[in-house]
Amino acid sequence: IADNADLAAIDQRWALPEQYRRFLARYSPLRVYIDSKRYFQGLNLYGAAELLKAQHGYSYNPVDQEVIAGWPAHYVVIADAGADPYCLDLSAIENGDAPVYTAEHGAGAWHFERHADSFVDFLKEIAKAA
Repeated sequence: IADNADLAAIDQRWALPEQYRRFLARYSPLRVYIDSKRYFQGLNLYGAAELLKAQHGYSYNPVDQEVIAGWPAHYVVIADAGADPYCLDLSAIENGDAPVYTAEHGAGAWHFERHADSFVDFLKEIAKAA
């Protein structure tokens, strides 16, 4: 179960889809790593305790304490595979859920592709890969 302080900090930053927010509150992992060929270098799924810090290097530069230009403001990184981010698109919340997008890092610019139609579908995929 997630720490209330972590959830409060998350709630101050984003209005998350209900399905993902419920997952963080009730099933927030300390650290989930899925070692599967499906994910380059395995998949790290973030819990509430690490979600804010997980944005570092993607949407936020902690050294300069600035938002990184070129990152879609409505994307929240919820997992990574070899530093390739998996993001919820907060601009597309529908029926309490949102699609998951991914992109390869190190390409010079982000080119996101839809990976799953919803966070729930993403969890189902992870469960099959585990």
